[in-house]
Amino acid sequence: MLSFAEKTLHNIINVASQIEQMQANERKDMRDRFPTLTPAELDVCRLVVQGLTLKEISITLGKSVSNVSTVRGNIRKKLGLEQDDDLKETLLEK
Repeated sequence: MLSFAEKTLHNIINVASQIEQMQANERKDMRDRFPTLTPAELDVCRLVVQGLTLKEISITLGKSVSNVSTVRGNIRKKLGLEQDDDLKETLLEK
């Protein structure tokens, strides 16, 4: 019989595995919808869709705010967005 600590660890590992699978599915969906985007750009897109701010995205990815801002600019160019077009809205539409 597993101890409480072992059960807790097992549950944490299960949840982490489920989160990883969800993220992999989200990445695949984004990659299928936007094949011209790089893996880094797709990661930023996934987090934009989740509603994260520029600073939150930079923290999540372990990148600087300026790096994430540059990546977002590259995404906008590749998608042909104007300055006043909403990136999140565009990503959700396509």
